[in-house]
Amino acid sequence: MLDHDPIQRRIILCVDDDEEILQSLRRLLQRDGHDCLVATSGQQGLELLAQHDVALIVSNQTMPGMVGSRFLEESREVAPDAIRIMLTGHTDLETALQAINDGGIHRYLTKPWDDDQLRMTVQEHLRTHAAQMQTRDLLAQLREKNEQLERFNADLEMLVVERSKELFYRVRELEARDRLARFMMTVHSLEETLNHVVSVVGETLDAIQVEVQVTEADTAGTPRASWPAHAVPLDGEQIAPLVREAASKGTPVIQQEGNLYLCVSPVTRDGQTLAVVILSARGSAEHAEENAKILSGICLAAAFVIHEAQEGYDVGGWRDALDEALSRVDDLVD
Repeated sequence: MLDHDPIQRRIILCVDDDEEILQSLRRLLQRDGHDCLVATSGQQGLELLAQHDVALIVSNQTMPGMVGSRFLEESREVAPDAIRIMLTGHTDLETALQAINDGGIHRYLTKPWDDDQLRMTVQEHLRTHAAQMQTRDLLAQLREKNEQLERFNADLEMLVVERSKELFYRVRELEARDRLARFMMTVHSLEETLNHVVSVVGETLDAIQVEVQVTEADTAGTPRASWPAHAVPLDGEQIAPLVREAASKGTPVIQQEGNLYLCVSPVTRDGQTLAVVILSARGSAEHAEENAKILSGICLAAAFVIHEAQEGYDVGGWRDALDEALSRVDDLVD
């Protein structure tokens, strides 16, 4: 008895108009553990092929209605992966050879067949079929994995781009806040402080124009500064509702018009709005959102420097007093 590999267990379809031959084939092939379907005509065989996953077909050539070569040729449409073997008499060799060429038949065996040869042929072709199916499955898995890898690489590339963009904006914000922190290490008037704030914002965010307005002040008028220094003031009527909204919400407010936008961000400290910064720049809505985040971070640092400047608002006066006192000391020394 031939060794049977359970992995190679497949469905075999036998087609012959002689039921005794069909039963002989079934008994022979079932000895090796195969599932064996039988059909007494080509038409019945095609119907069974449509219903079952058949790995190998054994068909007689000489049958009424539909000859074996025609059946095997049509079976390619229904079960293209199935192995096709023809049984033929010695006088049908020419027909068998033509069927091999036209019907894609893998092998033909003469009748009467040798049992061991038939079983060995079936086993050999089933192993080939199993290997082909395994290769096809592996290729399908490989294609799927490649597609997954491509999607992963695309997602990773997008993630890297997004992360790089986040880091780029974060670095710009930190650089701006560092400039304000270093500015606090020396004493400045409110006017100098406001001018420095708008300069930092304008240079950091590639602005067209920047204004800062102090909302709470003990001095006459509203202290403000613009960047560039001699820029024409922005439209007050257009800005006023944005300023009120930003001060009320405590977060930046954006007004986009085409490729231009205004961004108004409050400068708050301990829940109190000290000032508002108005940014005019070019860019998309996405760019405006990113710059609004940076501006909000800069305004957190600006709140400290503006507060410190407001606390020592009359810095010019005490500088004059200090100069006068030093002058008196010089007079006494002389």
